[in-house]
Amino acid sequence: MTTINTQVASFDAVRSSEVYRIKEREELSMKSRTSLRALCVEDDDDTRVMLGMQLESLGLEVNLAATADEALRWSETKDFDIYLLDSWLPDLDGYELCRQVRQRVPSPTGILFFSGAAHELDKQKGIEAGARAYVCKPNVDELLNTLSTLIAEATAVGPEATARLAHLPG
Repeated sequence: MTTINTQVASFDAVRSSEVYRIKEREELSMKSRTSLRALCVEDDDDTRVMLGMQLESLGLEVNLAATADEALRWSETKDFDIYLLDSWLPDLDGYELCRQVRQRVPSPTGILFFSGAAHELDKQKGIEAGARAYVCKPNVDELLNTLSTLIAEATAVGPEATARLAHLPG
């Protein structure tokens, strides 16, 4: 009976140690994941909430804006790693917002359009305005894949390197 008790105690210690290591990894992962910030600019309330939830599920700290003016105010008070923009906004088109944001933030910063404007000309306008990518609604899978890429790039580069890259030619 003592051998069984010793084995059970040993198993409990191993299991406890494994649970601790898993929790420690999860906490470290959450710390690194939540260090990135995203600003989502979308005038439709339901879509804005859904996009905010998607961004949070990717581990981002999220701020939401319904207008370009609100987005510009946010960008003056916080640094964001990712900007998710709609091209149709009530006070300013998303392309002009993108140009204004791009003037304020380093070039490696991920600016992404998620818009119902699906013509090639719309996509071209978004990229020319300074976006890194343009995804047409309602393609959420492509949006999540693109966001994952931008998050990986932002994580690999880091804020200090992003600031240094902004001063490089090209």
